[in-house]
Amino acid sequence: MEALLQKTCVPCSGNSLPVTETEIAELQPQIPNWKMIEENGESHLQRVYNFPDFQTALAFTQLVGEEADKQGHHPTKRPNGGR
Repeated sequence: MEALLQKTCVPCSGNSLPVTETEIAELQPQIPNWKMIEENGESHLQRVYNFPDFQTALAFTQLVGEEADKQGHHPTKRPNGGR
């Protein structure tokens, strides 16, 4: 299986098939600090980051936002400006 670091993001269309248990087992070693969680009946990846201060956390979110923009991966807009 191709290394995750070599891949680019392909946004889900809503018709994407979920990864299988076999695929999860193969990919999990590449993302050891991430956990599979279930939320509202759906499985998601989650990782918790801790920062020593607000400024460091803000710099990190800026870098994540820049990478998401390069990948064309943006949060879903919600009606009425909701979060």
